Amino acid sequence: MAELTESEAERRSLTTFVIVGAGPTGVEMAGQIAELTRQTLRRSFRRVDTTKSRILVLDGASAVLAPFGSKLSVAARRELERNGVEVRLGALVADVDANGLEVRYQDGRTERIEASCKVWAAGVQASPLGRTLAEQSGAGVDRAGRVQVNPD
Repeated sequence: MAELTESEAERRSLTTFVIVGAGPTGVEMAGQIAELTRQTLRRSFRRVDTTKSRILVLDGASAVLAPFGSKLSVAARRELERNGVEVRLGALVADVDANGLEVRYQDGRTERIEASCKVWAAGVQASPLGRTLAEQSGAGVDRAGRVQVNPD
């Protein structure tokens, strides 16, 4: 789609990748997208320079890979940034739509990021319906509220 559009604003949105969550999944995803855009795909298009793709990692925490300790956290962030990934910490996603997302920072600022590709790699919590179904069926729920199922 970015190759076909005449609109530079639309092309920028189509080549902006936002990963929400700076845990293992988000860091891995950002690294893979950076590798794809900076190396693998860089000569694959005539009108799109994939090396100029924008890759952002957003997280409400104060560190990348926070549970793994400060040494690994600092190293992971440094490597992401060395590969062109923008890391935004203290950033909470307030709203998401088809064209982008609204971000609220801990200092009170808000920002709109236009992006067609959004990857949710942050923690999740199940719908309250899961607990209701579990209670009515006699099933259990895990700590995230997901209905526990049998292996089959």
